[in-house]
Amino acid sequence: TLSVSDNSKLTASTPFSIMVNKKNLPPTIGGTPSKTTFYATRKYTFKPTTNDPEKDKLTFSIEGAPDWLNFNENTGEISAQPTINDISPTRYEVTISVSDNAGNKRSLKPFTLSVQAGIKTATISWTAPTKNADGSELNDLDGYRIYYGPTKARQYENKTEQFGIGIDSYMIENLQLPEYFFSMTAIDTLGNESEYSKSVNKQVD
Repeated sequence: TLSVSDNSKLTASTPFSIMVNKKNLPPTIGGTPSKTTFYATRKYTFKPTTNDPEKDKLTFSIEGAPDWLNFNENTGEISAQPTINDISPTRYEVTISVSDNAGNKRSLKPFTLSVQAGIKTATISWTAPTKNADGSELNDLDGYRIYYGPTKARQYENKTEQFGIGIDSYMIENLQLPEYFFSMTAIDTLGNESEYSKSVNKQVD
């Protein structure tokens, strides 16, 4: 109640009440993806860190995400396992945001995502064989062939054409994946092909 008075009279206003409500504070969001350039077939995940002072339920949203990116609107986590078909020079600017029950919204600093080709080239080198499998001298060597693929299990998806014996190294190009395994065979003049050599591998990360 507010009152005012002069020398002769006291006047009071009608009583009224004041209530102070606690302001709903916005949530926080943080974190930076450790990788923003992806290679086909590799799995990646990133989950931002969040906190809400009132422990409100939080919801997440995303902007600028490419088709190959998965997003969990309950946790803000992104995950990806792009394919060779997703390799592109395009860079996607992605923003992850979080909101509380009161509509307060905060966003992570935008980051860019892209998918690029893997190791691209690999040069295989070797020492020419001198003996047959039975231990006899090898005197009819006619050429080699290289087999390669993305797994250790010698289930090679690719192979080169047979090439001659006058070289001791060979470059394979247009390798799209981040890791490949390689084996060689030797071929004699009758077309007999040896067993696979010991495998070797190359990877970019």
